[in-house]
Amino acid sequence: MGGDVVLTQRTSHLLLIAADLLFDEGREDLDQHDPKHWVLFDAYPPLVAGQSADWRRRALQSFDDLSGDIRMLGAPIPRCTADEVALWLMLDRASAIEEDEDAWPDLWSTVVKHPSSPDDVEWPSLREDLLEDTDFLMLYAPELDGVDDPNDEVNQAMGIGEHLHPRGWFTLFGGAVPRAPGR
Repeated sequence: MGGDVVLTQRTSHLLLIAADLLFDEGREDLDQHDPKHWVLFDAYPPLVAGQSADWRRRALQSFDDLSGDIRMLGAPIPRCTADEVALWLMLDRASAIEEDEDAWPDLWSTVVKHPSSPDDVEWPSLREDLLEDTDFLMLYAPELDGVDDPNDEVNQAMGIGEHLHPRGWFTLFGGAVPRAPGR
């Protein structure tokens, strides 16, 4: 996961662009208290709608943290649920830019300045390689409503604990190394 992956220059650049775009959208959402008007946080699991602006601000920090990982370590390292969701959204946005270059001409022109590689933009492989698991995707499934509760049967059967509950989104996964301060 993450630390074993080294991204190509184009893929790194696409992910950095995606992180910047998503961060900017999220900043606009911070002052918007009505989830019906959210841009970024509308793409988050429905349980985010009940979270405060401070919680959303903390979630936004994941985009900066993951960008810093790419710049310093060569790949994003998700260390908590907030990071996993942010990385998933970054991969979605980056792949959208790559798949529809004509819709993003200014952005795409900055991507093609980097050398191409046969390993560029391998999105399915990157999802698998960069994310230890995708338990957070259960939060999008209406039939699994309540899975964020550590007392939920599915949660207990999978040994998830607090990590899917909004209060646990910023808790480091076991074995995750905290980011260096001031990075």
